[in-house]
Amino acid sequence: MDTLAVDIGNSRIKAGYFRGRKLTDFIHFPSDMPEGFFLPSSWSGRKPDVIGISSVVPGIESQVVEKTSVFFPGSSIFLIRASDCGINLRIRNPLSVGVDRVLNCRAAREIYGKGALVADIGTAVTLDIISARGDFEGGFIIPGPGLWESALDRTAMINLPGRSAARIPGRDTAGAIAAGVRYGMAGALNGIIGAVLGKYPSLEIVVTGGGSSRFAKYIRFRKHLRKHLTLEGINYVVSCNSQRDG
Repeated sequence: MDTLAVDIGNSRIKAGYFRGRKLTDFIHFPSDMPEGFFLPSSWSGRKPDVIGISSVVPGIESQVVEKTSVFFPGSSIFLIRASDCGINLRIRNPLSVGVDRVLNCRAAREIYGKGALVADIGTAVTLDIISARGDFEGGFIIPGPGLWESALDRTAMINLPGRSAARIPGRDTAGAIAAGVRYGMAGALNGIIGAVLGKYPSLEIVVTGGGSSRFAKYIRFRKHLRKHLTLEGINYVVSCNSQRDG
């Protein structure tokens, strides 16, 4: 089946077109400009069976639903919540967890067939555990690299002239910040992953998100890079739901 998967995140709206399990096309737009979200004219001849949409920004959701339904009239729309992802949420308040975190874990479980720790490097960095039994166990949230940088940009005593390469040591303010983000983020990721593997040594490590290509290479542990894991999770949930309904 053909699926349009749309993930509305804090920084970006991402859309991927799937034929079966294969992601054939991908586009993204800034989340702070939802009126600029559009689907390319080259997609107009396609007819997805289902449009799956997940969101952690409720205020944007209705605009994206309207635009996709107009572009693909006749396609059913599935608004995915964490409870729709088909995995047990072993956390204190299941209603509070971001659906993207659960979708990441669902996709990792489907792809690798075992327990996993998923590191999603975006506006925030989330690291979440799905057990070998397929239960979402919770995880960790820290600020993403962009938040580190912007927090220092806003500090009154720092006036950055531009970005610098990360070197040891940084020779000016911009260089020191670049080095701090590069080695600090790597240290945080490796520290958390090491602690998790100390308790759950058999987990696969899966790295995803907009910053995954930038930082995955600094993770010391064996890992898999799946940049569009959330979209893959949407596709799995939509496909499974359609088969069950059929």
